[in-house]
Amino acid sequence: ICAIIIPIKDEYECKLLVNASYGLPALIRQGEVDNLYLGSSMFRQGIDIFEANKHGGINYILSYNGNQPVMEEWILKYLISNKVTIGKLYVDMYVYTAYSEPQISDEKIFMEVGVNEKWQLYQLIPDAGIEKLLRVFVTANNETLLTWPIQSYLVNQRFEQGGNITETQGVTKEQIQQLTVPQINKKMNSEQVSAIEEIIQIAKENNIEIVFIETPKYISVAENLEYQEAMEEYEKILQQNAVSYLLAEEVWDEEMKETENFIDLLHLSSTGRQKFSKKIFEFLP
Repeated sequence: ICAIIIPIKDEYECKLLVNASYGLPALIRQGEVDNLYLGSSMFRQGIDIFEANKHGGINYILSYNGNQPVMEEWILKYLISNKVTIGKLYVDMYVYTAYSEPQISDEKIFMEVGVNEKWQLYQLIPDAGIEKLLRVFVTANNETLLTWPIQSYLVNQRFEQGGNITETQGVTKEQIQQLTVPQINKKMNSEQVSAIEEIIQIAKENNIEIVFIETPKYISVAENLEYQEAMEEYEKILQQNAVSYLLAEEVWDEEMKETENFIDLLHLSSTGRQKFSKKIFEFLP
């Protein structure tokens, strides 16, 4: 029974998301987007879809927890191979992922693709063994599928065109002072660097205008020397490839010190998301 059910699940579970308010299947069904925001939870918490819509065009936010450049490259190729037309591509300039070993940190993407794509994603993980293989093809998202009628309703209420529309309160100064600035590796990962450059190349080959965006981090992170040095390295790559980018400090200043704008050191609250999004659309073309 399992031998029959598992291949069916792996190939067809993505069909459940064709009419969802988020994810790859819904975007592929839509077929075109003027502005695609591709990134991690930084974009999910940092880009307000309603402010994006005020800016104009058809907008869509495609975000996965901890989404890395190697994954973003794969996603972009997948969208193009499925004939999705993209006008402008905004890429999450989340520097921590560029300094990390390739991995897939958000398993929900396995529910959004078929068997061949799952195999491709599995191969992105260096030295992935049998445990990862079982996770990708057998156990990932089983809890979601078992509670699908309720789960789909609840999750769809939280998104609009891929954008997070839930209200999240900011933290207090006392709460945020207890948090430690995340450490970052000493050197950018070579595979992530190659992926960033490949994303840029794919965009150019397909006449897609591309801009990288750094979402705000709380002041203790933004002023951290290791974080600043890492961002400088990221900027050099974009400069060498003649690509536009927008840094958080160009948009915000004092706001990075206001705890009501953050739910932790890296993610914006719904208040911060709206305020930041309103600001960036004064700068974006």
